[in-house]
Amino acid sequence: MADEEGTPMKKSTSNNSLLQSMMGNGNGYSEVTINRAGSGSLDPDYLESAHKTMLYTTDEMEVRFEKSSSPKHRAKIPVDQRKQEEQDAVNWKLQMKNLLPILDWASNYGKDTKYYKGTRHTDGDQKGEYVGWKDCLRRDVLAGIVIGIMLVPQGMAYGMLAGLPPVYGLYTSMWTLVAYMVTGTCRFLGPGVNAPISLLVADAVQGALGLTTGCGDIPADVTMTDDCQDFIDASLLLCLMVGVMYIILAVFRLGIVTALMPKPALSGFTTGASMIIISSNMKFFLGLDIPRGSFVETWISIFWNIGEIRGATVMIGIISLCMLRGIQILNRHPKVKPHLFIPIPEQLVVLLLSIIIVGFARMDKHFFVDVVGEIPSGLKAPELPPISMERISVLMSPAITVALVTYILTINVAKAVAAKANLNVDANQELVSLAAQSLVGAVTHSCVPSGSFSRTALIQLMDAESLLHNMFSCIVVGFVCLVLTEQLYYLPKSVLAAIIFLALRNMIDTVPCFGVKGVKDPEDDTKWKVKPVPSLWKVSKSEWFQWVVAFLFTTFMGVTGGIFASIGLSLALLLKTASHPNTAVLGQLEGTQTFVPMKLYGQAKEIPGVKVFRYDGPITFASKDWFETKVIKMFMQDISDTKVHSLVLDVGSVGSIDTSAATAIKLVVEELRRSVAPGLKVYFGNWRGNMDDVGISVMEFSKLEQIVPQPYYLTIHAAVEHAIANFEEAEATKDGGDEESGLEVGGAPSIDQDGVEGTEMVPVAPPAPADL
Repeated sequence: MADEEGTPMKKSTSNNSLLQSMMGNGNGYSEVTINRAGSGSLDPDYLESAHKTMLYTTDEMEVRFEKSSSPKHRAKIPVDQRKQEEQDAVNWKLQMKNLLPILDWASNYGKDTKYYKGTRHTDGDQKGEYVGWKDCLRRDVLAGIVIGIMLVPQGMAYGMLAGLPPVYGLYTSMWTLVAYMVTGTCRFLGPGVNAPISLLVADAVQGALGLTTGCGDIPADVTMTDDCQDFIDASLLLCLMVGVMYIILAVFRLGIVTALMPKPALSGFTTGASMIIISSNMKFFLGLDIPRGSFVETWISIFWNIGEIRGATVMIGIISLCMLRGIQILNRHPKVKPHLFIPIPEQLVVLLLSIIIVGFARMDKHFFVDVVGEIPSGLKAPELPPISMERISVLMSPAITVALVTYILTINVAKAVAAKANLNVDANQELVSLAAQSLVGAVTHSCVPSGSFSRTALIQLMDAESLLHNMFSCIVVGFVCLVLTEQLYYLPKSVLAAIIFLALRNMIDTVPCFGVKGVKDPEDDTKWKVKPVPSLWKVSKSEWFQWVVAFLFTTFMGVTGGIFASIGLSLALLLKTASHPNTAVLGQLEGTQTFVPMKLYGQAKEIPGVKVFRYDGPITFASKDWFETKVIKMFMQDISDTKVHSLVLDVGSVGSIDTSAATAIKLVVEELRRSVAPGLKVYFGNWRGNMDDVGISVMEFSKLEQIVPQPYYLTIHAAVEHAIANFEEAEATKDGGDEESGLEVGGAPSIDQDGVEGTEMVPVAPPAPADL
């Protein structure tokens, strides 16, 4: 490269000096030319390392965007390190550690691992040192025992909620925990049974088999029916199919599916599912014998059979509910909590007391209290569930639904606790872990496993050191299955219903809809008060609508209907956002080179004869009609007397263009030239190389240069200045004279020390973005 006198110009090593030279050309404007094939005038060695190769002279400047494997901002990896990384990529030991995280944390027990940091002393002479494996093991053992005790009543309750015999909930609380210990990444996550997933499984299997009841509804003195056995077999096959679905999602790294159900929709879904769970368990709480049905059908049946409510059953349920809540409050009381070695297991206390009272008083015979009944002792041998293509075809759709919802719920629980505890959760590895849990569960007679809200919170409270606590929980539940099943005969089902009701307390979230929230009293930790907070209606009406739709559809149409409605609405809103991005007509702030939306800044003024239009999104088949409508509307609403001769498109936020959009751009420009702006010229401004390769290829394929000729401009100001210059030149040629333009524009944009375009600051506070 050479200057006017033929002296070669040195390539500057400073981005700032290079940009200063780039912007300081004699013509006062900057040009950008797409060059995919390279240029013979450019130094090949420079092109190898340059992401944006700049060729400039004293007369004019071009910016050529070149493909490069080593951009300037990315350091080259030394050859020796690159070889080592390639070796590590195929190192089977590292691959096994990634697939089985237990190989990592077991060998570094109590120390820093890939997914979390070890516990260190915070004071004393050993400050900063690891606390040691004995203290870590003590916390894991305590957390495992407490969670195992909690899993016994919860497992039975949620197993019954899934339409299975209660003992299947205990099976789900054993080997699936061990599978998560081996493959999981979140040490605080509580795997096993989960209320919404249990309800989803029950609805899915009943719908697939055409049944109106499950095994959990069969009284204790009634022998298992053929329908019940079919229900169990279908549930286990569903668990197996869900595990296969997880493997497919993990192989193709489709963890992104969690984005299909945003937080408001998930909150509305869990709240609606809680309403269904409450209604489906009211028959156990009230002692009624009614068939399982929808939310409305269940409450109609309850009111229709209100005269058959059993007083003793209701009394046991209410007392159990009060005791559960009372012990929870006692565990958190500031005068009691410091003296407790571990929290009082309220569910175990209520379970034991109810068994003793009902058993000694024979309330099942004298007061017709419905009890769990006989539970098979011991553990079943692992075996595959009966498999048939007919049954698989019937369960395929429910399996996809259950897999998606279980993963969404589990990963949200894991990420929520990980954010609080500074843990590293691998979403794709959690898919692998769920696959392992489901496949293990299918052969060990388990329901579909999932992460639990309540148990995860308790594990975090117990500060478990690692996933080893799952093994001790498995031992506790296994001991109950082997030794204590006979003692569970007189467990009232109303107690299990009370346990479920209290567990749902943390799942019901009405804050997004109604704008009220229960918070702890700062003066008394045991008291709560209602605090008004902004509802989603005031913050984001679309998200409020998502919550309402998810809640209503889940409550009245069932969990499957709620899922499809939530995901469908999310996709519709995504499509709306993609097809209707923000647009604005830009004007220039006086005395500056800054262009801002005229609707938001009253000081901005339009350049006579030039329309500047900003489009904040890719121009695709989904948004081409919106683009066309907004551009034509801008011209139709123009009330100035000046003829519009140029259209500058701010493409700083246009990441891609497809063939449909390229054709639409051609048509809209031709329409404008034919109707309101004869001879209209189009320019791309604010071109920063953000267009992807597909967009650039489409522009070349569609011959978009016939409408928007190169060069493209780095700034809006440069594009406008060039548009004015071209128009004046054309007018001068046509009229045979040289007319002065009334546009007062400064020189090229200034560049600060960081190489960023600078403008004169205008004391205007920008309001929220808006459309045209």
